[in-house]
Amino acid sequence: MSKVILVDGNNLFHAAWHTTKGLTDSRGRPTGPAVTFLTQLAGIRKSLKLTDVFLVAWDKHPEWRTLVYSGYKGNRERDKGDSDFNWAKELLLEALPEMGVNQITGYYDKDGKTYGLEADDIASIYAHGGFADYLLSSDKDWLQLVGIRNTVKVYRQIQKTLVETREQFEESTGYATAEIFRKAK
Repeated sequence: MSKVILVDGNNLFHAAWHTTKGLTDSRGRPTGPAVTFLTQLAGIRKSLKLTDVFLVAWDKHPEWRTLVYSGYKGNRERDKGDSDFNWAKELLLEALPEMGVNQITGYYDKDGKTYGLEADDIASIYAHGGFADYLLSSDKDWLQLVGIRNTVKVYRQIQKTLVETREQFEESTGYATAEIFRKAK
């Protein structure tokens, strides 16, 4: 059975956006981020010699996190209001299925309300459930999932490093365990 390579779509797309948003087609539309995203997926597959299935996880607005902590991600720049950003992401969202890459977003219901999940939440569900052996993100939070079931590995695409063991987790974060890492945040 093929294993899933779960990709942090938001993380990879934002990295591509901020490095290649100036690359446009002949009509001035920002095609660079989508091309860069797809090129990175191909490069990762080749460098890690993977033949498994890619699944790209996307954030939905994490209402439940903002209910718990009103300042959640409040200090981050927002690209979502940028029409070029939205156009480039839409281009990618349409291209991925054409290339055989599946995508996932998550929701859950509680007390009659529907809440969005982040890609981080989906990664945790997939790692703990045994559905993914490789997680692709440069988000340090994903490193908490290294070694779950002794199989989960996190590839940090920007750093071009594969974190497979608890020892590598400590080298990458400076913390001995995921529990200490979470408490320090």
